[in-house]
Amino acid sequence: MYVAAFHPHKNHLIAVDVIEKLLSQEPSLENNTKLYFRGHVKDVNYYNSVVGKVNSSAYKDNFVFVNYEPKATLEKIYDGSIVLNLSLYEGFGLPVIEGQSFGLPVI
Repeated sequence: MYVAAFHPHKNHLIAVDVIEKLLSQEPSLENNTKLYFRGHVKDVNYYNSVVGKVNSSAYKDNFVFVNYEPKATLEKIYDGSIVLNLSLYEGFGLPVIEGQSFGLPVI
């Protein structure tokens, strides 16, 4: 789960690279590995670049874009996920803290 609004400094593009590299090195993970992007589209051009990169990926089926739901509970957002955060900088890093509060692994 990658919980972050779509801004360039949130590094979604690097997350795509990481999953592609993981799956190319460990093909046995391909059928049970998905990266869910969940966040508000703040920068449309950047969001479109992430979607474009995913759509051109050999592993495009391993990426899921979850529509932003402003009323979703934290339990629903983080339900059983591993939290991935590769942001270049954070104001506070809420997804890391939120994920840890549910006892989830955070990368």
